[in-house]
Amino acid sequence: MRYFLFTQTNMFMKQFYRLLFCFFFISLEGAFAQINENYDDNADYLSSISVFTLDGIKYTITGTNGPYSSKVSNDSFSPLGNNAADYYLLFDANGLGQISSVKIERADGAAFSLGNFSFDAVADGNITVKSSKNGTALTYTSNSGFVTMPNIGASINANFQDITSFTISGGNLWLALDDLVLNTPTVDVTAPTITGVTSSTENGTYKVGNQISIQVNFSEVVTVNTAGGAPQLTLETGTTDRAIDYSSGSGTTTLTFIYTVITGDTSADLDYVSTTALSLNGGTIKDGAGNNAILTLAMPPLAMQSLMPLIVVTVIIMALR
Repeated sequence: MRYFLFTQTNMFMKQFYRLLFCFFFISLEGAFAQINENYDDNADYLSSISVFTLDGIKYTITGTNGPYSSKVSNDSFSPLGNNAADYYLLFDANGLGQISSVKIERADGAAFSLGNFSFDAVADGNITVKSSKNGTALTYTSNSGFVTMPNIGASINANFQDITSFTISGGNLWLALDDLVLNTPTVDVTAPTITGVTSSTENGTYKVGNQISIQVNFSEVVTVNTAGGAPQLTLETGTTDRAIDYSSGSGTTTLTFIYTVITGDTSADLDYVSTTALSLNGGTIKDGAGNNAILTLAMPPLAMQSLMPLIVVTVIIMALR
């Protein structure tokens, strides 16, 4: 009997863990699955509140005359419908007016990349579409005339990738929405790399106190955080090599370092000291996804000969060319 109970318990536990695994897998799949919403299977859906959820998508209507009703319609009054099997989601179905915006997001709050959407709308002035990134908005001129935009492909627009919501706005907005595709966001795991080092300073001979501007170029936009220290680039300047501080360029692909000539420095053709000449010095250099930049430089002295101007550093006092 004890043996039998032990076996049954094992079977129960196996079944429990199997169900637990399936639930976990389905939950993850739901959290990251693409949402493709054309409303065609939601005929006669009606919401009487300004914030509602349909098929995993949350809609928030903002305006002064709410609460607003929304419904799924196939009325050919909008080109998005055809009085048959082609439906769309209509906001302010009762015509209360004075809607200022409609916010669209996943009901679970997960990030997504906007792949596609269609809208038919009218507003007092412009109709704008802006993401949670607050980047450049898509703008359409209405001026109380209908604007129909079928199948707007947003997958190539960086402002609508890896976002948590997007908002369609306009004065006294009337809006019909269709063909909504929310894709799983692409995870960026590629670290920025250095593509070259050059200088914006002209060829010439420079004296003590003169400044030389040096640029380190990266494969993508990087952000520099100097809270713990400024990144440094070490130059070959004779008996004593000089570590020069990062100066500017955060938010671009090019970081600028400024070298000020000091007594005793000398170089027939300015270069950095080694492949590890760029250091963080307590700071950080990352891309927009948070990947740390790879700081390895090309091997000097050949690395900069074709990129850097001929810069002769000397203690001889002479005019800056």
